[in-house]
Amino acid sequence: MLVVSKVFTELISLIFAVSLLLFFIDYLQRNRKAKLIAFHLLLGVWSLQTVQFVYKLVDIGHFPILTIREGLFFYVWVLLTISLIVSKKVENDFLVFFVNTIAFSIHTLYTFAPEQYASKTLAKQLISELLIGHISIAFISYACYTVGFIYSIMYLAQHSLIKKKKWGHRLIRFGNLNKLDSTAFNINVCATAIYLIALILGMVWALITDAKALWIDPKFIGSFGVFFIYCLYLYLSVANYLNGKNKIHWNIICFMTLIVNYFLFGRFSSFHFMFM
Repeated sequence: MLVVSKVFTELISLIFAVSLLLFFIDYLQRNRKAKLIAFHLLLGVWSLQTVQFVYKLVDIGHFPILTIREGLFFYVWVLLTISLIVSKKVENDFLVFFVNTIAFSIHTLYTFAPEQYASKTLAKQLISELLIGHISIAFISYACYTVGFIYSIMYLAQHSLIKKKKWGHRLIRFGNLNKLDSTAFNINVCATAIYLIALILGMVWALITDAKALWIDPKFIGSFGVFFIYCLYLYLSVANYLNGKNKIHWNIICFMTLIVNYFLFGRFSSFHFMFM
């Protein structure tokens, strides 16, 4: 029964993460299709949590808010209820996205906290899975950032060919500049949303394992620096402060920052493997 509950809760976490990713895309690009899918996924999360809540209520015979975990569960459920109402009734994408970010962070915290599991082996397994999930999702975001970087290089190559008036099959195969620019940006939006989820999982893992050294770890600090610079790039692009080659150059700088953080700062960090 405990294993079934674990799988059920992790499924909720997965759906919640995808919903948050889509809300992030909508927040930056006002993508109505992404928002609609995100809303229905969030509704699914809320429904599953409601089923969990009712089951717990029947099982223990009283309103389940007496322990810290039960209180956090109810708090997340209330946040999701508010988010669904706001998303449907009020046009405030900023509020919806950040309410969901807080709810996802707390949901992940109580889902993977070892105190709730009687089996120490299962608790350690969940913490290990949380760390593996953090690393895996981070690498997925790295891969997306790499593709965005490649599109930026293609943009510069295409721009150079046009400037030099070198027409030919290479010019056609690269595609037009606007398409290369928008594709690089869209990929970076998705990558940053995925990276945010990886950072949340990493912070939750650090809190659960009480990894105090993590908060002064160069790679950990650098990871937030990478996230900040990509968010700044996305904001400046959406606000039309960046366009054309300036936008492409910013993307390349962001990717170089990511590379420096991973290879240089990573040499002075071992927190990913200290507790495996």
